[in-house]
Amino acid sequence: DQGVSLPNEYARFGKVSSGLDVARKIQDAPKDSNDKPKKPIYIVKISITESAV
Repeated sequence: DQGVSLPNEYARFGKVSSGLDVARKIQDAPKDSNDKPKKPIYIVKISITESAV
């Protein structure tokens, strides 16, 4: 399972404006041989903000 993929017209970038410590914990979570987290990780709440570059 490769997870959800986006169509090519969507950019795959963003910025963590708060909670970087949580993002790092997710990144550093123990993974199996397929680079999948050994324990499920749940994101309970997010906020998406669009802005001009």
